[in-house]
Amino acid sequence: MKEIETLLRTVYTIFCRSSVKKAKFEELAKAADADVIAFRPLHEVRWLSRDFAVNALVKNDVFLQYCQEKVEEDNDPVHRYCLEKLSKPELHVAIGILNDVLAELTELTKILQRSVLSTVEAFQFAKAKIKKLRSQYLGENKHFLEETSILISSFKVPMNTTSIIKFIQQVCDHMDSQFPDDELKDWSVFEKDCFCAIANQEEYSFGHEQMKSLATRYCLLLQKDEDILKSDLCKQYSEFKILINEKLKCESLTTFSDILAFTQQQDHLNKLFLIMDICGTFQASSADCERGFSLMNSIKTTKARNRLEVEHLGHLMRIKLFLNSGKTVNIDKVYNFWKAEKNRRETF
Repeated sequence: MKEIETLLRTVYTIFCRSSVKKAKFEELAKAADADVIAFRPLHEVRWLSRDFAVNALVKNDVFLQYCQEKVEEDNDPVHRYCLEKLSKPELHVAIGILNDVLAELTELTKILQRSVLSTVEAFQFAKAKIKKLRSQYLGENKHFLEETSILISSFKVPMNTTSIIKFIQQVCDHMDSQFPDDELKDWSVFEKDCFCAIANQEEYSFGHEQMKSLATRYCLLLQKDEDILKSDLCKQYSEFKILINEKLKCESLTTFSDILAFTQQQDHLNKLFLIMDICGTFQASSADCERGFSLMNSIKTTKARNRLEVEHLGHLMRIKLFLNSGKTVNIDKVYNFWKAEKNRRETF
């Protein structure tokens, strides 16, 4: 995989050197409007644009010819390196399999960008994708896509796919660690099918155990007394499940976003809304989170010119909760605090 990573970086370097070569590679890629290739440093590229990069390389056999021509013209070492690597059957096959896996991850990324997606639904989509990858590539029998199978059979020799399969294993293990099986157990009480069930509607104490667990987990974040928060959440949830069930029956509410917006307007459900808002704050691209993102952007770019990282979604959620409580964020104060941190480069 390090070999593939180095090759991708090299290809990027070749076609980022000049606008002419960049344009030629875009032409070679025959990228559709929806599949524009992002020519940026690879450490800034996530699954979405990395998929475009690998896909462009896979579907351009003429790139080999291009490298061959450059080697014959001036024996250019960079093009010779690309030619040597792409001529290796096992590396060629590994890139093809990687392209298939990245396409799956890209599909998941696009699903997670849906504006009406709840955190519970996003979790379910992610777990389903992980299980699909495991069953397709990590079982006793490997189920490669048709184009990849044709590519493998075209070399007429046995292919060693150990490295790429190990990479897929690591990807699945990493995603499982990000989406642990019991992560959303307490949040299930906000699923419509769950709290609308007749038995759960009639049982007054249904959901109280989950409310207490959520209160323990988030009382520090919400700056609330744990025991008081537990009591308030249990009381408010018992009314919430009945009220929302009636709203769903007459179809005045349909999605989780509708339920969240309605709950926000009810003063007598104010503590419950704080918990639900955490569940509803999922996408960094959502309108609510954008307010926090603009603050982060100002701190990270205008002030410091550093890159936003994946873990900053947690910061954005905290900013959003802070703003929703009616408070403001002093950017200069935050920046000065950050600047004083000795390990700021590693932790922020």
